[in-house]
This record gives sequence, structure tokens and C-alpha cells, in this order.
Amino acid sequence: GIISGSYPALFLSSFRPICILKGSLNIGSRGGFFRKSLVVIQFSLSIILLIGTAVIYQQVGYMRNKKVGYEKDQLLYIPLRGETQKSYETLKQELLKDSKILGVTGVSEGPVYIGSNAWGAKWDGIDPSRKVLVSIAGVDFDYIETMKIELIEGRPSSRAFATDTSTGWLVNEEVLKLMGTQSAVGKRFSFSGVDGTIIGVMKNFHVQSLEYAIEPLALLTNPRYVNNVVIRMQGGNIPASLDYIKSTWQKVFPLYTFEGRFFNEDFAEMYQSEEQMRSILNDAAILAIIIACLGLFGLASFLVEQRTKEVGVRKVLGASVSGITIMLSKEFAKWVVVANLIAWPIAYFLMNKWLQDYPYRISISWWLFLITGIATLLIALVTVGYQSIKAARANPVNSLRYE
Repeated sequence: GIISGSYPALFLSSFRPICILKGSLNIGSRGGFFRKSLVVIQFSLSIILLIGTAVIYQQVGYMRNKKVGYEKDQLLYIPLRGETQKSYETLKQELLKDSKILGVTGVSEGPVYIGSNAWGAKWDGIDPSRKVLVSIAGVDFDYIETMKIELIEGRPSSRAFATDTSTGWLVNEEVLKLMGTQSAVGKRFSFSGVDGTIIGVMKNFHVQSLEYAIEPLALLTNPRYVNNVVIRMQGGNIPASLDYIKSTWQKVFPLYTFEGRFFNEDFAEMYQSEEQMRSILNDAAILAIIIACLGLFGLASFLVEQRTKEVGVRKVLGASVSGITIMLSKEFAKWVVVANLIAWPIAYFLMNKWLQDYPYRISISWWLFLITGIATLLIALVTVGYQSIKAARANPVNSLRYE
């Protein structure tokens, strides 16, 4: 505000009154260059903000829509608090009585954020001095089936095998990579005080936000570890299924409030900071474009006024309205093109650096810069078009009558 106000104040106060009254004021080329530079800078900043907003929008959309490795739609979870953990099995059996409930299981961690991990995983052939960090969670039977996680080897945990609740490990592909083997089923796996064997290898799935890379994960089946009930509902009539789940909860736990949450709700909250950044940049870009257009409009008014006599002479010599309009608009279009050429590499560098924080990210498309360039060029032409057409349609007699 100070800089914007100081320039015109100092510039106007430097004029000699006698020159103004004589009409012989010469503004010089330096002032013109400075004004054009300001417009170019304004548009460059606007273009950077527009590209930044578009990239963030695409990245958030990519993270929201990327497959997480299991079917998260129609999945609900309920945290177990206090005495509710003791009656988890009762709740499970009651829920499964309704055909709208396709599966019920449980997990020790928050279902969409398994954050517990530990050092010390061992297997046959590992270097004794090697330390690896592996995420861990306890799950109930039917976890693989309810979550619809794909197995690439082995089987899910089953009640038919008594040892599954004490020594049967389910691991993901990242653990397979750590072990440096193509097949892990039946191999010894000792972790978190449990010396057991691997019964199944799960295809990688996300247990955290896509801001984090998938880490090695090991699951041990034991209903006693369950802190969250996971329920898969039948699609098509979610409200009826939800009503049934709520009523069943109240029947089994009349003293505890139902606190069910959909998986999709938690996934939406994971990317709130990116959504807020996108919203802020979007508003800033709109404001920047408006300010840049105001500057361009003012500059167009000023320069068109300077060239009034030139336009009058051209019209007398037979120039058409469209020809004069194109002539006047072409100069402003040139500045916007320059602004784009300045803004594109800066925007690419900044957004590419921002995307490096995400292990799963989009590629910045070339067409994004082209669309932004065309859009800003059209906005600029519309902004200066009124002044250009007004000057082109003016009666040349008015501008040349005193010559």
C-alpha cells in the first residue's frame, strides 16, 4: 500500500506546473517502462497463483481418488471404550444377524491410521546386526475378508487353525521386500515378542494418509487386541443399515454413546490442510487477477489517451475500427505473454518442490501452463478491449480539431 501510494504521489509532485499548463508535459520513457513492468509483475504473480491452485487441486483429487488397497466405501468403524471391549464378540454376532451387514471385524489401531511400529523384527537369514522398523496391529478374524484386502500369497487367518491367534503373522509386500525373498509363507517371523510363522502376504494397502509412503506392516490375529469394530455394509441402503447398527449398539451397550465414523469421512479429514491451502490460493489468485486487471485497465486508459491524435490520423487515412483495436490490444497482449514466460518456470519450480513432499503425486502437465496462458491473455484482452474499441470508434475530428 505504501509503495503503491508513494509512486504516483512522488511522480505527480515532480511535474512542473508551467509545463502542465502549457500542455507540453513529457512523461519520459522511464516512467512508461516502470508502469509496464508493474503490470507484468502483477500478471506474473497472478499466473503463479493460478497454476499453484490448479496443481494443489489436482494433487488433492489424486489422493482422494487413488485406490488405497481395500474397498473403503460402505465401511464404518466404531471405537470401543471402557467395558465395551469385553462384549465385542456379542456385538459382532448381533450385527451379523442382519443380511445388510456383509462383514464385521476389528483392529487394535485406528482403521485408517495404523501408527504403532517397533524395531526388532527377525526372520531366518537376517543379518543379526540389521535393524528394521515395522508397523504392527492386532486384528480379529475376518479382517482380510471384511476390508477386502487382496492376498498375493497364502491365506487369511482362520478359526480352523488354532495357532493363528498366537503365532500366525500376516505381512504386506514391504516386509517381503525387506526379507529379500519372493515367497514368505511358512517362514519364521519373530516380532514384538511373538515367535511365529507367516501365513499370508497381503498386497500393499494404505494404513495412513497418502502423504506417507506405505511401510512394512505385520498383523497378528487375536480378538483380545480389538479396540475398533469395523463393519462393512451392503450398498444401496446405507441409512437402513446405519439405523440397524445404531439400534444394535444401544441394545448391547445401553450406557455408551454410539460414535461410528465412515472411513471416507476420515480420509476427507486427512487432506483438510491441502484443501485449506487450495482455498486460500484460489481466493488469492482471484484477488491478484482483479488487481492486475485494474492496473492493466488504468494503463490502457493512459496509453490510449496518449495516442488519441495518432488514432485520429490513422482513421482519417482509412484505418478500420477493427484494425485500430487490434493495433492497440496487441501491445497489451505482448506484456501478458511476457508475464507468462516469466511465471511458468517459477510456478513449475515452486509446485514441483511442493509435490516432492508427497510419495504419491501427480506429474505437472504442460497443458496446465497453456490453459493458464490462454485464460490470462483473454482476461487481459477483455480488460483493455473496452478502451481500445472506444478509441477506435471515436470521431477523429475531436482529436484533430486543434491541430
